[in-house]
Amino acid sequence: MFQTARATKRSDSSASWTNSVYAIVAASVLIRFVLEIAYAAMMPTEFGYAGFYYAPTFVGTVLSYASVVAIAVIMPKKLVPSTMILHVFFVGYYIPLSMLVAAKNQYFEFFAMSTLFITLLRIMLSYIKVNKISSANLEFSNQFFILISSTFIVITIVLFVASGGLEYVSFDIEDVYTVREDINEILTGFVGYLSDWSKNVFLPIIFILSIFKKDKTLILFSLTMFVIFFAVTSAKVVLIYPIIIVALSILLKSRHALILIYVGVVALACVSHLFYKMYGVNLLSALVTLRTFSVPPSDSLLYYEYFLNHDFLYWSNTILGAPFRTQEIEHIAQTIGRDSWGYGTETFANTGVFATSYMQFGIFGILLYPVLLAVVFKIVDKLAIGRMPNEAAICVSIIPLLQFLGSDFPTAMLSHGVAVLLISMRLLVIEPEKKNVA
Repeated sequence: MFQTARATKRSDSSASWTNSVYAIVAASVLIRFVLEIAYAAMMPTEFGYAGFYYAPTFVGTVLSYASVVAIAVIMPKKLVPSTMILHVFFVGYYIPLSMLVAAKNQYFEFFAMSTLFITLLRIMLSYIKVNKISSANLEFSNQFFILISSTFIVITIVLFVASGGLEYVSFDIEDVYTVREDINEILTGFVGYLSDWSKNVFLPIIFILSIFKKDKTLILFSLTMFVIFFAVTSAKVVLIYPIIIVALSILLKSRHALILIYVGVVALACVSHLFYKMYGVNLLSALVTLRTFSVPPSDSLLYYEYFLNHDFLYWSNTILGAPFRTQEIEHIAQTIGRDSWGYGTETFANTGVFATSYMQFGIFGILLYPVLLAVVFKIVDKLAIGRMPNEAAICVSIIPLLQFLGSDFPTAMLSHGVAVLLISMRLLVIEPEKKNVA
């Protein structure tokens, strides 16, 4: 008995340390260090023509690391949907941005605004309270929700085929950029909305339900549909969604989940770097070092630079500003991508809320968007209470909420499925696993 008690005490002490501020700070600094090693080795050599150069200074590097440490100190230690996505913002965007501005020794003013943005978001998550959401009997059984979601998915594919999209379907990862422009012309209007809702909300939820129900047939159906939606949308990220969901569903069962997620990012960056050193630019190094940790913050810098010399949009390029629009506005991601990469390219420079907040309202947007995001995140937290286990709520919400890192706030809410997520969570109940009691 004494040995058991002693072992339990050691286990609790270990869990306490791994969730401590010291562990988060150490892991954050390690991520920052490994990302710089990977960037310096690959990006200037292979992608210097695209503006990825390496010219750090001592002062800039110290400032970058100090900022990472300061934000790591205030990161929440308890994981719920809102704090999980905050950690993703920090690890997946802020730390890479800190590395990039130091590597380029430029754009420290935008980095300062991003620091203010994530700090305000952290504060708002602590102080904003959401009233109890009506408990009226508005819920679907899991089976009925799966039926409704599957119907939307099938309708999306049927409409895509009926619009002539079958000839552009490709399962070749290397071929996606060749057909993407043609596919984007098909996935517009209502079909585009259905496509985004299906791949970002309905399909991930079906996959999560299949995991919690341990339904092998449903798991196979979900994985098959992920592959089909990759071919239909030419979006490689769709293939990563099930990996994210499975990894989270496993990690969140551990009391060390938070630090394990940070360690996982370090391991991913290290493996990507090793693959580059051994094989040159390949699928893994391009996906991780380039596409995940270099391009998103780089696109944000392009937006900041563009709107230093152009008028802010004030949501005139969104559905919210349509009634007040006096002239047609060119797709801003295409405009910035064309100005950066030249004509005759299919590259769109998409970016998320850190940059689009400035694009829309300038410094006021940097103050406004954290409040809007905090309200949405807290609603997700409230909807999950009493309706599903915490790990299920995080898995259900993570893919839709990730859209804020790749699109503007109104776009993520309406087009990319965050509003649909909120409705789905209001209708969905996921029962926790029943443990066998001997």
